[in-house]
Amino acid sequence: MKRFSEMFTQKRNQIGKKLCMALLMLLMVVPALALNPTTADKKRCFMDDPTNKTITFLYCVDDGYWPNETITSAYVCGSFNGWKKLDDYKLSYDSESKCWYVTVPYDKVNIPGNSGQPEYKFVINGNWLFAPSWLTDGYEFHTSDKNMIIVFSTDDFDQIKKNSEIAGTVRPLKDFDLTKEEDRAAISNFRLVPGTTQLFRSYHPFKASRSESEEKYKDIDTEHARLATVDEYAAAKGIQSDICLSGDETNTLTSYVSDNNTTYQETIPAYYQKIIDNGNVLIVNANDLIPSYNYVYAKSNSKEFGDWMTQIVDFIISDQHPAPFQIHCRLGTDRTGVICGVIAGLCGASWKDIAADYQKSNNMQIREFRDYKLLAYSFRNMLGEEPSTISNLQQALTDYFVNNGYLTVAKIEAMRNKLNATTTGINTVAANTQNDTRCYNLMGQRVAAPAKGQLVIMGNKKVVK
Repeated sequence: MKRFSEMFTQKRNQIGKKLCMALLMLLMVVPALALNPTTADKKRCFMDDPTNKTITFLYCVDDGYWPNETITSAYVCGSFNGWKKLDDYKLSYDSESKCWYVTVPYDKVNIPGNSGQPEYKFVINGNWLFAPSWLTDGYEFHTSDKNMIIVFSTDDFDQIKKNSEIAGTVRPLKDFDLTKEEDRAAISNFRLVPGTTQLFRSYHPFKASRSESEEKYKDIDTEHARLATVDEYAAAKGIQSDICLSGDETNTLTSYVSDNNTTYQETIPAYYQKIIDNGNVLIVNANDLIPSYNYVYAKSNSKEFGDWMTQIVDFIISDQHPAPFQIHCRLGTDRTGVICGVIAGLCGASWKDIAADYQKSNNMQIREFRDYKLLAYSFRNMLGEEPSTISNLQQALTDYFVNNGYLTVAKIEAMRNKLNATTTGINTVAANTQNDTRCYNLMGQRVAAPAKGQLVIMGNKKVVK
């Protein structure tokens, strides 16, 4: 029996060795895949392989493309890796094609930048390289960043090229007709948030972000008109409370240059000073952290983002802070765009309306473009799927914030009601309480002891207590 066992083991080992040798021989006869990029691949700086779902970045040094220099380090950095030099994105040299390259799966590279496409630069010997002049048209996004972009075979290339043209265009003040509502809304980035009647998003109320005195903004002459129009809109809409996503800058007022090289002084508008005096400004800073571009897009599923939403909703539903509300960051584009998108979704707006509203910020034409696919990426981080495929976006967002402990259904309902209160409803309350000396808030709810500065209804009048 022992002898039989030994013979069996010996035979098994022999078979195992033969199988290993056969496998080794098979591997030796399978040729390595050649890089073999075409001229078109080299001129767009990547190869798209839809079959294997990979992108191969190409830094080719022959044929007069990138400089043929001694390279000690080569990386591709982009929206997909936090613009960092990481080992997985380090380029290797292929002597046959004379190209440096790295191959990355779709799922690791398909993270959009402002264009809505994956954006990138090569970092060679520590130097960040802008899109070259010979790059095939449509593969650079024409903003001041001069990033290269990936366009997948299934993307709408013509639309992406059109977006790039818009992104690279600066609209001067002379091309705005500020007697027209459309142009006033465009220059100020001021508009109603979808799904609400009492929440307005806008450019910053008093901080200039595009001064002509800065070299990169020297062709943008609209800043003074932009700030003035935000002031006019907010005063006309009767804004009573403000949500600021870019920190407290009331002590940083300075001068700026705009409108044909005229120097202006930043000032706090009268309507905004009144909001400050009444204690109705929220500087969003949960956990001592101001919202940032990175968090609202790449980390929208973080505790920090959830805590910001808690802080904002609590502020909105408090009887101490009356509607209408204004919400903004600096440009009113990224932080404002994402948070307004979430609030709009919680208030019942469709993804189609949310995405369309998000892209309206491009109408400012200050060489800052945002494609709705960037907003979709933020939503996807929270909800685990594309917002366009979710049948009930309002319920999905509600479930996310409730299940993660940031909000309650009651708070979301209270926010929805307050942001959709109508003037008719307020007037009805006022009419019914003409001889009533008690106080009611703007939603018609009885207020036993209104806080100082709170806007309430007494008799048939709105009164600040």
